Amino acid sequence: MKKTLCCISAFLITVSLFAFAVCAAVLGDFTGDGQVRSDDAVYLLRHTLFANDYPLNGYADFTGDGDVTSDDAIYLLRHTLFAGDYPLKDSTAIVPLEDYLSFSDSGDGTLQVTVSDKSKLPGRVVIPASYNGKTVTYISGGAFAGTSIDTIVMPSTITGIGGYAFDGCSSLSNASLPMNLTSVGDSVFRDCTALTNVYIPSSLEKISTSMFSGCSSLSMVTIPSGVKEIGRLAFSGCSSLKEVELPYGVTTIEMAAFQSCLSLTTIKIPASVTSIGSSTFNNCK
Repeated sequence: MKKTLCCISAFLITVSLFAFAVCAAVLGDFTGDGQVRSDDAVYLLRHTLFANDYPLNGYADFTGDGDVTSDDAIYLLRHTLFAGDYPLKDSTAIVPLEDYLSFSDSGDGTLQVTVSDKSKLPGRVVIPASYNGKTVTYISGGAFAGTSIDTIVMPSTITGIGGYAFDGCSSLSNASLPMNLTSVGDSVFRDCTALTNVYIPSSLEKISTSMFSGCSSLSMVTIPSGVKEIGRLAFSGCSSLKEVELPYGVTTIEMAAFQSCLSLTTIKIPASVTSIGSSTFNNCK
């Protein structure tokens, strides 16, 4: 595999590069010639090596991992060869990042992100790992609340998410919490009725209050070994949730944590649990 990637990278470097023009009008067209060709893959690869010399104007995270790397350049090259097998997502008109997101100082030299114009949000939002040379580490409270986004991709640099950040995002169906996340506010995904499954990283120690309350389509959740507390109303109203296995290390299940989980048939509670709040399984038929 490494040999194959090296060959592809070598091929990319040898292909000629057109002069970079204005903002690309076609998804994947970084050279500005109106077409998606190997030249664009070369440009994207060079961007990953020399970002200041090869700036991007447009969406480039084709692998959907929340960052732009050489993998995206390889994906773009494969698209030029096998478009059907390697489609470019979101081929609608590209909206500049600054049109719908804003970044501000978190007080420690890093940045927090919020929505500046909800009317311009694309369906799939990719939060960059950095902006203007500063690392993005925090999603502001209520940042995307009530918007119509369907997918959110968060980079591994995100360590905190404010309360109600995605509250009421009824179209949100895809969300994976970043691997270094340590702090989450209340009701982050409350009433995200289209959310079917979610990845929770082991870095997170508590499922916060009402974090997934009202996520009626949530059918599967894996709670990692790092979690120690299940907060109040954390999964209340998750009417599609059928099975839950809590890892050893969880010590507290707060009140009404699984209230009205109508489809819940099995829950495994480890011996490490010392406290279960009132109404935890109320209305679990």
